[in-house]
Amino acid sequence: MSNNRTVHYKKVFSTYHIFEYDDSIDVDFYVENIMKNTYRSSKIPKYGYFTGEKRHQVEEEQFIKHYGDKTVGVETTKITLVIEEYDNKLSLKLYETHKSRRPGGAYFRIRRILTYLTYNLKTKNFYFGEIEKKNKKVISKKIRTNDFSNSYASSFKLKIRRYVRDITSGPEVNYVVSTTSGDKISDEVIKVFTNILGNRTGIYLDNLKKFDVELFRFYLEHNGFKYPNTYYEYNNIRFEKRELRKHINIVTLIMNQLELGGKRVKKLLNQLNNIDLTRMAHLYHLLGVDYFNMLDEHVFVSNEGYTGILHLKNFNTYKSNIDFDITKRDKMRIVNILNNNIRFSLILDHLKIIDKLKKEYDYEYKMSFTDRHSFDHEHYEISNLLDSYSKGVVTRSYGDHFKEKIEEVIYGMDGGEYYPVVLLSTDDYNKESAIQNNCVRTYVEKPQSLIISLREGSVDGKDRATIEYLFRRNAMIRIQSLGKFNKDLSPRYSAPIEILDELVNKLYKKDILHLPIMKKEYKNGKLIRARALFEDEDKSGFFNGNPVWDNEEIKEEDFFDFDLFQ
Repeated sequence: MSNNRTVHYKKVFSTYHIFEYDDSIDVDFYVENIMKNTYRSSKIPKYGYFTGEKRHQVEEEQFIKHYGDKTVGVETTKITLVIEEYDNKLSLKLYETHKSRRPGGAYFRIRRILTYLTYNLKTKNFYFGEIEKKNKKVISKKIRTNDFSNSYASSFKLKIRRYVRDITSGPEVNYVVSTTSGDKISDEVIKVFTNILGNRTGIYLDNLKKFDVELFRFYLEHNGFKYPNTYYEYNNIRFEKRELRKHINIVTLIMNQLELGGKRVKKLLNQLNNIDLTRMAHLYHLLGVDYFNMLDEHVFVSNEGYTGILHLKNFNTYKSNIDFDITKRDKMRIVNILNNNIRFSLILDHLKIIDKLKKEYDYEYKMSFTDRHSFDHEHYEISNLLDSYSKGVVTRSYGDHFKEKIEEVIYGMDGGEYYPVVLLSTDDYNKESAIQNNCVRTYVEKPQSLIISLREGSVDGKDRATIEYLFRRNAMIRIQSLGKFNKDLSPRYSAPIEILDELVNKLYKKDILHLPIMKKEYKNGKLIRARALFEDEDKSGFFNGNPVWDNEEIKEEDFFDFDLFQ
């Protein structure tokens, strides 16, 4: 590191804890645990057993007093926030030092973590990184360059906020006070960092509440890349810098790599808010430019406000998912029904079912729908037809206690009773689909989805909401909740669904709700078992945010998480 290091900002926060324990343990507890550990590993814990743990947050003086007291456990966390400049680099760094000693132990366990956001003013690149050490040995090292799609900057800001909040909250947590202190410091340090960036480059960040998006704009502008006013629509795309240099304009780059052309496409990319690029590209290649130009703008707008991380270089893989043989008349049917507010994901599912019936079961099915009602009827018909060919009976599970915890009555604002029912079997999905006149029956093998039917009045109530949650690594996301015939729900469902959202996320975070396990049985006696899991990023940098089945015999038909209800 250069000797010309300038520190623009530095703040240190520390917290100290001691852990007190009972001065004796019950004989039965000791004997039971001795037997368990002898059976499992032939040894008992190095420092014996301690029970009745009581955690106390203390001042530094009291911590030092108990530093060598082996009858208690001690723990301290120190965080240091630094903004420093050196060698044309401006860095925001968070240093964490975690030290702890168990009761009875003589040595401390030490973890040191450095999280940083660095901008190189010479190469004009952002670096997001983390280095973790055990004592002085590096055990983990991660770095990302110019990756705005995974919200690293916002996550860093939230991490600062969380640490300051937790450390300054005191022994009795007051979330009003602690949240304010965390917000104040995180906003303060980000503002200092971005102001220095602005002073060095003449480019200032306007909206720090959308930190990742503003860093993306800064990066484009400082590198001389052209971007539309709707630049915030594209920070979820992983742009390669060499490709940006080649095309200069990000709209031109998107059109080139997605193989799109025409004034209509360029206008949409420059002006449309909440644009779903994947949907646009699929429709362009499915219908051709003439029929594509007949589509209304609303067809390309994302209904959920989230389109996922798009990898332009992998689009040829995505494009293979829409290789269907359809007539001009079929294309016109699709244009008409899309303009009348049916979702493209359901059209795509419709085409995939027909394609599967033809290729796997040698059954020719001709589309004939003319409006929404006839489409719903046709889709339900082909779904039943496909199910009659596959014949597998599916049973899902989400953990031993999830069903009993989630299926407790919820009371609405009007005093009405609402009963959550988890769909677990092929029969559950088929019955829900029949009553609701939707296509939830096609979700029975999806590893990323949890379907709950919220029924008014009783567990068998016919007035109900079909609700889909997506599994993400750290949270459950509700992406749709619809009534019969895929219609919007009555406002009376709003409060019960909000309560259900909180409960689902609570059970997921407490590890009561697990990723699904599936069993599929066939009439010939064949049995397939599968467990859903999250995959790590592969060597090419591709990252699938959806869980997948661990059994290759289960074939996932949708690369994206398409909405199939409507």
